[in-house]
Amino acid sequence: VTSLVFKRKTEELCKVATAETLARCKDAVGKMLRRNACKETLGLEDACKEALSEKLFCTMFRRHASQFHGMEGELEQEASCAHINPMETDLEAAKNWRSLKHEHAFLH
Repeated sequence: VTSLVFKRKTEELCKVATAETLARCKDAVGKMLRRNACKETLGLEDACKEALSEKLFCTMFRRHASQFHGMEGELEQEASCAHINPMETDLEAAKNWRSLKHEHAFLH
């Protein structure tokens, strides 16, 4: 989804979701501790934006499912949204999205 409002909402949510993880990295003392704390932040913001974009779209799709009934691609979108857990926190969604992308890249 490319609307400016949608992008802003995703960015705001991700800023909040990743703030604690980024702060742990920034505040870590010692080379080894910093490396471990900062490793968790790699790609987290981009993963968050992608995951939340998908999560928000699927929420809208589910909410307005009757409007999509019979449209081309409806079943494919339902299948795509089936793995989205609306109860998952935004940070969990970002970490899971990043893991899935990493696994997919590893397999290919």
